[in-house]
Amino acid sequence: MRITNEEIFSIALRLKTNYDQKTYAPEYKTIYEFAEKEFGYKKASVNNMIRIARDYLVEDSAGKITSIFAHDGKNFRYAQLQEFLLLPLETLKRLVKEGIVAPEMTVKQIRAEIRKIKPAKLTLKSKAYTKFDKDILDRARRVKLIIFDVDGVLTDGGIYHGANGELFKAFHCRDGFGITLAHSCGIKTAIITGRTSQMTAYRAAELKISAVMQGQMNKRDAYKKIKEQFGLRDEEICYVADDVIDLPVFVQVGFRAAVGDASAEVIERAHFVANNFGGHGAVREITEFILKAKGFWQGIIERYTAPEFDDKELTALNQ
Repeated sequence: MRITNEEIFSIALRLKTNYDQKTYAPEYKTIYEFAEKEFGYKKASVNNMIRIARDYLVEDSAGKITSIFAHDGKNFRYAQLQEFLLLPLETLKRLVKEGIVAPEMTVKQIRAEIRKIKPAKLTLKSKAYTKFDKDILDRARRVKLIIFDVDGVLTDGGIYHGANGELFKAFHCRDGFGITLAHSCGIKTAIITGRTSQMTAYRAAELKISAVMQGQMNKRDAYKKIKEQFGLRDEEICYVADDVIDLPVFVQVGFRAAVGDASAEVIERAHFVANNFGGHGAVREITEFILKAKGFWQGIIERYTAPEFDDKELTALNQ
């Protein structure tokens, strides 16, 4: 049975609420497990639905759900809103106000208009990274150091407290492996985080992250120290962000990367926006993009598919 536009809007809002409030636990470990079991949606679809619900949908007092772009009783369909994810909210509002994109248009027509605005971000869901704007690829190729925020980037942003303080943080194994692969190719890594956590210190030591600066609410000063420590220029550094507290550093670096559920202010300024959310593979996606842009990825795959795979280098990095 075909699902209606109103029904998919309702599901999107429910997923957003469950994600924000973690009400899928303890029955389900992640929002993705909940979404697949309850609605049959896969991870990529869930990410898009949560972003659309967060940025574009509103529910009135009567329980009717519409997009913020609805006008004169006309509403955009979910498939059309998916195309909007590639642009900053203020830009979208302008396009709708000027009639450049409208509910009467087909998805293909809307996509064509958006291509004229942001051609560089149209292939984020594709593995054909060579289609990216040359400037973005050049920025990624210059990266020698990747700096990560922690909460919302290396984790999903959840903070789990007990009577004696923070109990645990959930890190993603593929994010960790992406960092290890970056190290194996000579790329350094660092952490700048506003919070102080023993779990962060443990994970950073486990991954052999070169510099860890915790309790840094003024991230600009921390960034200056790290840049001096490694002797690098802004254009040789990537920063991975999720929220406005990261902006003082984010706007300085040469390659700005955002997790999929980053704030609109971060996404608007990013050179690369991951499809995956923070703590759910976004860091792996970003590091993989950098390694591909720098020409390392094919060698990594050849190393793993060789008849006699020698993992001594990666093993040493993880000891």
